[in-house]
Amino acid sequence: MPTQSRCLFMAKPSAQVLRHLTAEFRRLGLEDRLGSALFLPTNWHQSLSDRFEDEPTLVDKLLRSGAKITARAVSYNIDRVESQQAPDGTYWWAFKPHHTPDDFNPLLDSIQTAISAETGCRQGRHTPHLSVSYWAPEHLPRMVQIEPIEWILDEVLLVRGGGSPYSYEVLGSWRLLPARATVVCEQAQLF
Repeated sequence: MPTQSRCLFMAKPSAQVLRHLTAEFRRLGLEDRLGSALFLPTNWHQSLSDRFEDEPTLVDKLLRSGAKITARAVSYNIDRVESQQAPDGTYWWAFKPHHTPDDFNPLLDSIQTAISAETGCRQGRHTPHLSVSYWAPEHLPRMVQIEPIEWILDEVLLVRGGGSPYSYEVLGSWRLLPARATVVCEQAQLF
């Protein structure tokens, strides 16, 4: 586990979404399978940037980056848990939506553009997910379906991760523009 504190942009689910996800995790016996490798649910998050060294001048640049983010809220329909093996042989477990939401990549682009303008750093790409463990003891042989829940990612956080137990300190937060309105029309209107 990392000992040095790092900063990153992320999003965290609402208390209601978190309650639903933790209940599903317990119902499926996944909490017991992870044991001590399970993150505290308050640490479950969507990474929106790579990690940065926790240096005061860089943190100031990241805070200015956050103020430049211009993107819409993203609506997720989380319906599964999946795992993926890391190069070091450990497994990453995460909640995921069935597909990438429409406004997800524009959000990443806005964050990346803002970071690049302030720091000159280019970032890797992230997928839609909520991390629950980076050090799972086993691979899930197939995705595990959960009772779906909608999560509206409507706020970006700049956090500092560290400490024991590991936790995230919020350094800055920025509300996103409202999600796009979905147009629903009745079939009768089409004829």
